[in-house]
Order: sequence, then C-alpha cells, then structure tokens
Amino acid sequence: MAWEYVHHFPYEQTVYTSISMDQKAEKHILFVGTNLSHAVSNRIHDIVAKEVGINWQLEAMDTPVLDKFAKRIRDEDFGGAIVTIPHKINVLPLLDHIDPMAQLLGACNNVYRRADGLLAGTNTDWIGVRDSLLDLSQRVPGDQLATDSTEPGRGKPAFVVGAGGAARAAVYALSKALGATVIYVINRDEHEVAALIHDAQNGYRKAGLEPPIIKHLRKPSDAIGLEDAYYGIGTVPDFEPCTETELDARAVFIEILNRQRGVFLDMCYRPRFTRNLKLAREKGWTSGDGGQVVGWQLKAQWEVWAGKDISDAIPLSKMIEQVHEIVESLAH
Repeated sequence: MAWEYVHHFPYEQTVYTSISMDQKAEKHILFVGTNLSHAVSNRIHDIVAKEVGINWQLEAMDTPVLDKFAKRIRDEDFGGAIVTIPHKINVLPLLDHIDPMAQLLGACNNVYRRADGLLAGTNTDWIGVRDSLLDLSQRVPGDQLATDSTEPGRGKPAFVVGAGGAARAAVYALSKALGATVIYVINRDEHEVAALIHDAQNGYRKAGLEPPIIKHLRKPSDAIGLEDAYYGIGTVPDFEPCTETELDARAVFIEILNRQRGVFLDMCYRPRFTRNLKLAREKGWTSGDGGQVVGWQLKAQWEVWAGKDISDAIPLSKMIEQVHEIVESLAH
C-alpha cells in the first residue's frame, strides 16, 4: 500500500500491529544504546507493564555495537525496542522495514514487530513533543490567547534551542503537526544548523512535503523585527554558557522570551528544572519539562508494541509523576 501523508499526522495513519495480545506471555523490551545507567527508560517501562497488567520486562543493552541486538530482536520473546544514542541511524540496516517517519527524520528510536512478522523501525520522538505542547497550550492564561483562536500556535513562528538529533523531531512537530510558519533556531554552531536545514530540505521534499522555513538566530540583533514566536522547544543538555557563541545563544533565547509570552517545552529531563526552563517561567511562559515528553511518548511507544488498547490503559498523569520521581532519585 502506498504511503500517504494525511492531515500532517503520518504516525496516526499506520496500524502498527494486529497481533493478538496474550497478556500472560512474557515479552522483553530491549533498550539499546550507551551510557544507559541514568536513563529513565531503565525503570519506567517496567512500571507501565505492571500498571496495565502484562508480563513484559525491559532488558537494557548498554553497548557500542549492535551484534547481539541484531540477533535478539529476532527472538520469539521480542516485544519491541527503544533505540537511543549512538544507534538511531546504524540500527536501520538491521530492520526489514523503515517507516516514513524514520525516513523523514533520518533516525529510528523505536523498533516493533508488524502484523506480518517483519521488524520495522519508526520514530516517536515528535509525538511526545506535539502532545506535550498541545496539553500545555490548554493551560495558557486567557489574556495571552487570541479570542478567536482554537489553535493558538498555528500560523505563527516557533523556536528551537539546539540543532542536533532531537531538534529534527522538534522541527517536524512544530512545522507539520502544529502549523508553525517559520522555525527560529537558536544554536551556537553554524554547521549544525546548516546540516539541519540541508536534511530538512532533502528529506521533506523526498517525502512530498514542503520543507519548513528555518532561520538561524545567532545574536539578539538577528531577532529585531521578527514576528513573535508562540511555541518554543529546548533540545540541548542543561549547562551554563561560557564561550562567546554560547553566551550569544543564551542572549537570543532571553530576547525571544522577553517578547509575547507563549509555551516553552524543554526536552531535557535531567535536571527536571533546567536553566532554560527556569528562565522561561521567570518570563511568564507556560512551560513544561522533559518528564512530560517522556510520559506522552510512552503512550505512542506502547501503541506501537502492544496495540491501542494497552496504550489507552496507561494512566498518563500517574506515569508522568513516576518519571519525575525517577529523575529526582537519579539526581542523588
């Protein structure tokens, strides 16, 4: 069947699995990457499985190579996989099928078994971003919203802090799912932004989509005369800026925040309250942390692996609270 991009939500057009669920059957979710010891995924997925009453367990594979993983995903007890740095690209040749979202974003963070038994790769990062922002938008004070707007971010600019892998999912969520007209990118490295623009131009056109308009803001003066952004997303680790380019990027961020207030989401979840998140809240922006992104993405991940009924059974608020508790425990 030919793939179609419908309503800008390609993820929602795919039926990922129709395999009947045996809730007593033991399955394993593989978590593959490096430096996994402090990752929330190590604990949250076992909590989800217990909450929804299925016999699934997470199996962490902290490894720089994928030899064992390549064999493990073919085992009968394979339920799905979470793929993180540095394997989001080099996992692709190991799979039978790469869905359009993974192709478009150039990375796979989720492996699942299709109804026909083939192993497929997708990308669910953008879903956690989209759904977190939509949820946060419902909390924006009425005096900050246009009275005639049911989708306050549509038709307005948005901004992204950072230009790495997570920024690609953020750009898609903002431009195609939430209707941002232009994406302001705040980043210290011009080459990273150039690569982001290049990948977007090529990937989106190949998928039959209009590439997003991306504008690199290097210094506060670059923001002069620009239309105010409504949505903003942080995609970088929490750190104190030191170099000239880092200080310039922070100054641009503050300049954007000083304008019309909107919604800011920081994808970084350690620490829970990052420097950027604190700044956004001080400036009056409705803000969310990376734990919310993890929580919303849980539902998308489990729908891919186990079906919509299991995903719908996940108590979202409770799981977000669990994520926050895990993050706090990792800080000590």
